[in-house]
Amino acid sequence: MARRVSRISLRSRLLLLVGAAVVPALFVILYTGLKHRRAEVLDAKERALSLARAVSGGHEDAIFQTRLLLSALARLPEVQGRDRAACSALFADLIRQFPRYLNFGVVGTDGFIWCSGLPMESPVDASFREYFRRAMAAGGFATGGYQVGTITRKASINFGHAYYGGSAAIQGVVFAALDLAWLAGAVDRALLPPGGRFTLIDQEGRILARLPGGQAGGLLAHAPLIRRMAAEKMTVADRMGRDGARWLTALVPLGEQLGAIYALVDIPLHTALEEADRVFVRSLLALGLIAAFAFAAAWAGGRWFIQEPVEGLLLSARRMAEGDLKARTGLPHEGAELNGLARAFDEMAEALEGAARENHRKQELVFRAEKLSTLGVLTAGAAHEILNPANIIGLHAQRLIRDHPEESPEHKSGEVMWASVQRITDICGGLRRFSRDDAPRNEPVSPTRVADDCLQLLAHKLRLASVRVERAFGDGESQVLGDRNRFMQIFLNLISNAVDAMPGGGTLTVRTAVAEAEGRRWWEGRFEDTGTGIPPAVMPKIFDPFFTTKPEDQGTGLGLPVSRQIAEAHEGRLWAESPPGKGAVLVVRFPIPEG
Repeated sequence: MARRVSRISLRSRLLLLVGAAVVPALFVILYTGLKHRRAEVLDAKERALSLARAVSGGHEDAIFQTRLLLSALARLPEVQGRDRAACSALFADLIRQFPRYLNFGVVGTDGFIWCSGLPMESPVDASFREYFRRAMAAGGFATGGYQVGTITRKASINFGHAYYGGSAAIQGVVFAALDLAWLAGAVDRALLPPGGRFTLIDQEGRILARLPGGQAGGLLAHAPLIRRMAAEKMTVADRMGRDGARWLTALVPLGEQLGAIYALVDIPLHTALEEADRVFVRSLLALGLIAAFAFAAAWAGGRWFIQEPVEGLLLSARRMAEGDLKARTGLPHEGAELNGLARAFDEMAEALEGAARENHRKQELVFRAEKLSTLGVLTAGAAHEILNPANIIGLHAQRLIRDHPEESPEHKSGEVMWASVQRITDICGGLRRFSRDDAPRNEPVSPTRVADDCLQLLAHKLRLASVRVERAFGDGESQVLGDRNRFMQIFLNLISNAVDAMPGGGTLTVRTAVAEAEGRRWWEGRFEDTGTGIPPAVMPKIFDPFFTTKPEDQGTGLGLPVSRQIAEAHEGRLWAESPPGKGAVLVVRFPIPEG
């Protein structure tokens, strides 16, 4: 498993992490959607039941008003006196005033209707109607079942009320035919959800009236369920339609006065769940968009923030493995883990490059030391060869001086020749002393004379560099204990550095004096140039081995460290000063022996 994972790229792993973060959100949406759907189903059931109950309550009010109306009609003189014409005219006017009623009439004790608000083509027998039989039996108000009127030829529910004449005997039954279509139409359509249906049914599941309009008198497709709900007094049920769609059904009786008549509300489940489904789809779409954005951002960001830095690290590592010690990642060092890794890599590369450079410089130092050794041998031989003809020239110069008067041209030429020979002798002597690799000595030496010899030895270099030399010797040629050759090495380094610090020419001032410091007397030499000085950032490093501000082919970075080492070996001091706006000053001190 670990091997398989290791083969997956970092970007792909990042995508897997994003996917792992999206999965819980998907489960939350699914759980919330399912919970929302359940809540919507419960709410739909409650709305269906509330609607059925509201319709039932409204119809009970209509029945109560019908009872009051029939009780009042039973006391009318037109009814009490069996005035057929006046009674029929009165009831016809009531039909126009109350369109919810299909007809008003009066049934005699013989069961025949003798008064009707609608005209009768022939005598109508109502003795078999439930409302008549129940009203006669009860001696008061009664409700009949569903019927299709003989006179009205429409579906209705009839109500009857027995009336009495002057005696205590029942004289007949006043009836009212309530339009079932009106009962259904009394339902507020706004309360029905889209696709919902309201139906008035009897206990057998027969349709008495339906909203939206439908065929009355037929049986409902789910009549068995309705009969079971009525028998078990169930109010809400979840059923499956013939088309496979799910429906919520609420069943409420219209009250005891109407007998076995029920208000039925059917709501399609998809309508009830429409809002929940809409929210669920929106949530899925939002999650899909967020996931797509997250995957795109992870894919692109994975390349910018992970793949490219890692590839840069790998490329730099390969370059370094191939020997390119200048390879760097090129990444910023400030930041998180990858930036820290890049910083560590670059620091390692710089350390390796520095070590390689230091090794190269050490090799160069060995090579130069060998060259200097060879040069010393050659210099000693060259000095010897130069001195031989110089001595001969000196002999001739002395002869010219001796054999000719002072004012003669020959005498003057001899003096010039002798002075030149003396200078040649001094230079060759200095070269021979510097080239000798003698063991360190501890003998009285005048540092001032050694410094002057070094100035003469480098006079040609000073002239070529357009550097003017000012001597300010004020030590009285004090002597110290040390090795003349080692002192020359120090002074030659200091003079050469001063010349290099003035590439456009300048003035080198060499001051000597006796200083009092640290409870003793010192010979002090100050080598002052008129260059640009030593920057503060460079000052702490100038005595570090191999540190140099010169090009690699012009300096080893060992002159000042070796000079300080020599000075300290003689119990001396060597340091640098750089006054603002002036050149550099190298100061060297050697202790003057007591007595």
